[in-house]
Amino acid sequence: MDENERFPVLPKPRFTLVRIAVPVDVPDHVKKSLAETGVPAGLIGYEYQALPAAVHLDGPLGGHLVAFGSSGAFGRVCVDVHTGAVRYVPEPGSTYVSEVNRDVGSFTRCVAAVIDRFPFYEEDSDEEEFWRLAGELRDIVRSYDPGKYAEDGFWDLFCEDAAQGYYSDWDYPGP
Repeated sequence: MDENERFPVLPKPRFTLVRIAVPVDVPDHVKKSLAETGVPAGLIGYEYQALPAAVHLDGPLGGHLVAFGSSGAFGRVCVDVHTGAVRYVPEPGSTYVSEVNRDVGSFTRCVAAVIDRFPFYEEDSDEEEFWRLAGELRDIVRSYDPGKYAEDGFWDLFCEDAAQGYYSDWDYPGP
């Protein structure tokens, strides 16, 4: 299967909030964040896309993580129902969880700021420009959620991808 068949080209990123359905047994503070306030519809590419409805994760992490977004083919962006923190799980059934943001509001502000900074670089940009931009994105994320930037976490991996030139403006169709 061709990669474009699995992941069709997305339109240029723009920040929007969506309200998603939430299971009835989810605590009120989580319901408010996901169903009333809303979550970002997406980030850039397939790094994060809101799910149509939040779901409890099964497996070893079941019970306290509610997924509200996908990341790549298998990853999930979740809220911890006990702490309100946003976490990343690389695939269902995984025991690995990494920090994303302290809460859904911080995640939303980070997504908005990163999208606002897009496009990141020009088609003829070089590796040095890619790395400079990755540092700028790290600073943006840290400014919205100090102390929650985890090495090898969701935002760090996003910035590493940006440093490789993966988020070029020329990869997206017109407006």
